[in-house]
Amino acid sequence: MDTLFFDTHNILLNEQPYPYNSIRPRYPVVPGDNTAILFFPWWTYNALWSGNVTRLLNGETGLPFSGIAEFKTFANDHFYSLAPPLPHISRTITIDHTLCGSSSSSNFPVLVSLNDTTLKTVANGGHVANTNGFDILFYADSAETTLLNWEVEFYDGVAGILIAWVKIPSVSNTADTVFYMQYGNTSISAFLGGAVGSVWDSNYITVWHLPDGTTLSTADSTANAVTGAITGTVTPVAGQIDGGAHFADKTKYIVGANTQNAPHTTVSLWVNVPTIVNGGSFTTFSELPGAHDHTLALDGTTGNPIFYVYSGGAVIVVSSSALTTSAWHYLVGTADGTHVKIYIDGALTGTLSGGDAYTGYTHPNIVLGGDDGSGGSVSMAFDADEARYSKSARSADWILTEYNNQNTPGNIGAAAFLTFGPET
Repeated sequence: MDTLFFDTHNILLNEQPYPYNSIRPRYPVVPGDNTAILFFPWWTYNALWSGNVTRLLNGETGLPFSGIAEFKTFANDHFYSLAPPLPHISRTITIDHTLCGSSSSSNFPVLVSLNDTTLKTVANGGHVANTNGFDILFYADSAETTLLNWEVEFYDGVAGILIAWVKIPSVSNTADTVFYMQYGNTSISAFLGGAVGSVWDSNYITVWHLPDGTTLSTADSTANAVTGAITGTVTPVAGQIDGGAHFADKTKYIVGANTQNAPHTTVSLWVNVPTIVNGGSFTTFSELPGAHDHTLALDGTTGNPIFYVYSGGAVIVVSSSALTTSAWHYLVGTADGTHVKIYIDGALTGTLSGGDAYTGYTHPNIVLGGDDGSGGSVSMAFDADEARYSKSARSADWILTEYNNQNTPGNIGAAAFLTFGPET
C-alpha cells in the first residue's frame, strides 16, 4: 500500500500559513492514485489548500500539491479530498537579451534544440514519461499555469533529441526573457501545444522546416497548409537545424501553389552552396510559367546574393557581401513599401528604395529550388533549410534575433542564445 505524508508545518490555506496542527497528515492510497483523503476543519470547505507531500512508494519528497477541499462524509466524520499533481520535472529557459537586437519582438517563434540524456524517455534512462514526448510542456510563468503554444519538429526519446518552436509573447532586448519547460508527468498522453499553426503569426504564408534529414517532408507548419509539391528528385540532407533539402540542379524544385499576394514581404531560408554560380536562384514567387517576384538568388555578374521585387519595375538589391561556399548562411530579403533589403547572417548587406510589390498575380506560387519549369534561371546545386515566407517586412532586430537563435540555440550545459536551468 502506498502512503502520502503531508508536511503539516508548511501547509497553506488560501495561500496563507495554516497555524494549526489539526490535519491528519497520513492516509493510505492505492498505488498510482494521487488523491489524498485528509481530515480538515469543517469551516475550510471549498478552500484552497497547498503545500508539500512525500510519497512513500518511491521516496519522492517535496512534491507540491494544491487543490480545493471537497466536503465528504465517511464514518460520521468530516473528510475532504484533494488531488496533488503527479510528479514532474521543471527547468527554466532563459533568452540572452544581448542577442536580441535593439528592440523587443512580439509573438516570436523561439527554437529550442536539445540533445541531452534527461530528454530520453524513462525506458531509455531519461526523465520523459510519454514515448511521443507529449509530457514535454512549455509555460510562460514559474507557477506553470499558463501554457505557451509550441510545435515539435522532431523528438527522439531513445537519443534524447528535441527540436521545438515555442511562441514567446514578447522577447525583450533590455532584460532576459524566462520561460519554463516541464516533463515527466505520467498523466499526459496528448499533445498540449496548441492547434496546428498556432506558433506562427498571421503574417506567415508558409513555413517549411524540411525535416528530418532522412525522409524529406514539405509540410507547411502554418495554418495555411501550403504543402510543397516536389518536381524532380529533391533529396533529404542534414540541415542547419534539423533536416534540409538538396537541389542538384534547376530541374529539381518544390512548389507551394496558389498562396497569397504580398505587397510587403519577408523571404528567408538557410542555404549551403558548394560552388557559387552567377545567376543561380534559391527561391521565388512565381506565376507559372516564368513571371518571377520576391526572389532570392545570386547576381549574374558578381555572384553575390540579391533580392528582387517587382514594384512597377524591377528593384534588385545586391548584397555587398558574398556567401562562403560549403557553409550554412541565413539569407533574408524584405520589402516594406519604402525599401527593399537583403541580409546575410543577421546583418544588413544591401538596401534600395522601392515601393509596394506587385499584387496582381492570379496564382502566386512559392518556388523553392532553381527553377519553376520556365527555364529562365541558371542551374545551381545547393542545400536549403527552414524556408519561410511572410506578407510583412520583418524588422532588422527580428531577423538578427532569428539568426542568433537558429545559429547557436544552446543546449543543456552549453549556454548560448538559450540557457537551461537545472532540473527541479
